[in-house]
Amino acid sequence: MAFAAVIGSATLTGGEGNQVVYGDSGAQSMILGPGDDFLSGGGGNDTVASTSGNDTLYGDAGDDLMHGGDGDDLMNGGSENDTMGGGTGRDTMGGGTGNDILFGEDGDDILFGEEGHDVLVLGAGSDMADGGAGNDTLFGEDGDDTLFGGSGDDILSLGAGNDMADGGDGNDTLFGGAGDDVMVGGAGDDVLFLDQGADTVWGGAGADTFAFGGASGGSMVMDFTAGTDRLALFDPSLDLGSVIASARVVGGNTVLDLRPGVSVTIVGQTGDVARWFA
Repeated sequence: MAFAAVIGSATLTGGEGNQVVYGDSGAQSMILGPGDDFLSGGGGNDTVASTSGNDTLYGDAGDDLMHGGDGDDLMNGGSENDTMGGGTGRDTMGGGTGNDILFGEDGDDILFGEEGHDVLVLGAGSDMADGGAGNDTLFGEDGDDTLFGGSGDDILSLGAGNDMADGGDGNDTLFGGAGDDVMVGGAGDDVLFLDQGADTVWGGAGADTFAFGGASGGSMVMDFTAGTDRLALFDPSLDLGSVIASARVVGGNTVLDLRPGVSVTIVGQTGDVARWFA
């Protein structure tokens, strides 16, 4: 195992083996070679990268740029506004305080935005992301992903795969992706977009809006409350009058045809459907 301390504005390029590296308050560039490395960036706006290995990387203070490379890495940006990429492998990443940008990339990754207004992008794999405090933006990408908005007014966008999203507290916006997704708005006045799959959705507490696209056939709204929540159509090819006219009660639920052969179900609700639309 090799130890190194980087002093001042300097560049360190590591070789093979397990390395332990500490930076100071300067703005430093530290590139680690193959091996299971430990790095603490210290203060300053650092650039930190590892080629391969199961690494532990801490950005500490400063606006840091970090990349884990190959391997199952543990990364934390620390304070300030950091940009982090996990690389390939099953990585666990925390943004720390500040407005951070985290890319999971390949592998089944776990991303925590923590404090600040963060952007979390999940790549290939079945990933989990938690925005934490702040108004965060989360992208599901490929795989069966799980997204938690946390507190704040968050945007959760699901990609390919059968995903789960929970907006948490705040007035959140959730976009269903390709696949049969489960979405929960949580507390707050949320907007949930259903499209490209048979989605199952709950608005949670608050005055929520459920918006349907033309490819959302088979979707179910589980907790619609007439007079509080609203329905909407966001696909311009859909005709509102035709959708309302198609309404019928099946087993105590209201079924609406978005177009011939494409229907959605409003569970446990019957009544004047025209009043349900925003």
